[in-house]
Amino acid sequence: MSVHQSLIVQMRDMARNNSKASQILRFLVINQGIEDQVLLMELFRDAFNTSLGSVTAIGAWWHEGERELDDDAIDSYISYVITDFLAHH
Repeated sequence: MSVHQSLIVQMRDMARNNSKASQILRFLVINQGIEDQVLLMELFRDAFNTSLGSVTAIGAWWHEGERELDDDAIDSYISYVITDFLAHH
């Protein structure tokens, strides 16, 4: 299993355990050291079977609060992606 696939499995497990989008993003950034915004969007796209357009708000979020969107905002913008995925899987 590739690193990418392993992360997708972990992200889906976190979602099934009621983790918010911001918590999953923090896991990827802080625990996994991923700082590339495009890679974060691609991981969300692949993990939750959505389009990049659905998760572009990730580009305006950062875990240190130095970007436009904070945790609450990113959760409100993209939580439906996780909800929709869980409803169908």
